[in-house]
Amino acid sequence: MTEWKSFGAFAVKYLGLATDAMPFYDCSRYYKRKSDKILSIILEKGNFGQNVDNSYMANATPLKRKFITIWRQLKESMTFFRLFPLDTLRFLGFFFVDGFERTKTTTTFSEYHNT
Repeated sequence: MTEWKSFGAFAVKYLGLATDAMPFYDCSRYYKRKSDKILSIILEKGNFGQNVDNSYMANATPLKRKFITIWRQLKESMTFFRLFPLDTLRFLGFFFVDGFERTKTTTTFSEYHNT
């Protein structure tokens, strides 16, 4: 529920949403500080990561891209862990299990290695 209350504080403070229109709005200082951190992440990374440089990925092999993706996701998760610890842990569990399953079912290591 903390992520929704934080989003409510963000929507009211920065997007101008009326407090009565946001069902999970909590006016406490705790959620207002979280909304400030959310804004700083958005301004740093851009909308859906548009400010993140991914140009080096074009020349990487598929296996190297997998490792780069894992590393970057772990680094970003540390940022999100400070805001939403339980949700971050749940996401990372899903991220790794799903990623390994997809890798196992779609390609083999030899296909990665020969590329």
